[in-house]
Amino acid sequence: MTAFGQKRTCMYDEQTLLKIGAREPLSATSEDECREAVARFSSAIDTHPDLRSLIDMGSYDSFVSVFVYSPSEAIRIGTENGEVRVRYDGQLLFFHKFAPVVALGKGGWGESLQPDGTWSSRGYDQLDLEDLLTLEQIMPDLRRSRIARALENTSFALLSPAYLMQSAPSEFEPDDRSIGNTPWDRLFHVYFQFCD
Repeated sequence: MTAFGQKRTCMYDEQTLLKIGAREPLSATSEDECREAVARFSSAIDTHPDLRSLIDMGSYDSFVSVFVYSPSEAIRIGTENGEVRVRYDGQLLFFHKFAPVVALGKGGWGESLQPDGTWSSRGYDQLDLEDLLTLEQIMPDLRRSRIARALENTSFALLSPAYLMQSAPSEFEPDDRSIGNTPWDRLFHVYFQFCD
């Protein structure tokens, strides 16, 4: 264990990385393990009165997005037609569906609320290389410690930005559409692939 209970970065050999990049599970229960880890993580975050989590389970993505934010820090903008646009900034975690790893970065989500308070649309950020953070970069300290403790409720290893920025195996072929800016040639792109 490192500072704040962060698990050491796990390293996979090239063949395993290619398997991950092809979206092949590393175990028979990989997706179930991911869902359970996300549930435990989110439950731990939601026990704190000043933090909330929002889960976005994109069905075709190789990961599950979890946003950690403080509702009291929301930015609200009213429109002429009575709608309110609300933006929640915070941390974004990608829990991999097929390997027990997670990436951490900055990101948020937003929604448009109709005059009666119901939401009409939602939008979610995605991570890119420049958004990645170490646990130690999360501020304030209280939020960092709460995220660290919530991660300890899972068996997922937190991958460092330095690791995720390393070159992907030369045989790796990303999806036609992936996350962030091209070229999709880093370990980040091996793990975290997006398909709409």
